[in-house]
Amino acid sequence: MMIFVLIGLVKMMIKKEKSSLAICSFLLLHIYVVFSWHLWTYASSFGSRAMVESYAFLIIPFCYFIEDILKSKKLFQGLLFVMIITCCCLNIFQNWQYRKNIFPLDNNTKTYYWQVFGSTTKNI
Repeated sequence: MMIFVLIGLVKMMIKKEKSSLAICSFLLLHIYVVFSWHLWTYASSFGSRAMVESYAFLIIPFCYFIEDILKSKKLFQGLLFVMIITCCCLNIFQNWQYRKNIFPLDNNTKTYYWQVFGSTTKNI
């Protein structure tokens, strides 16, 4: 979903919106600070919990992206709707996997992630 934010941010820069430079600067600084932390998993949280504070600012470029999609063909609108619903369902399912300890609390690897992707039981 955050890819849409980046696309919206590019659209803001193309339109030369004054807030685009501020949002871009904030985002780069925030990403640097958040992921320079020694404990990048932030105490075994699912996803990047430390980025949640930036969502209030990132909704602006997201809305620019949505605005462009709503002005486009119905096909693109439908695809966006399907992608958003799919991402939401995946997020809910993976949170369930996390709570059932199918995903380990720490040190999850790419190999293990794909091994348990879509699984309802722990494979190890």
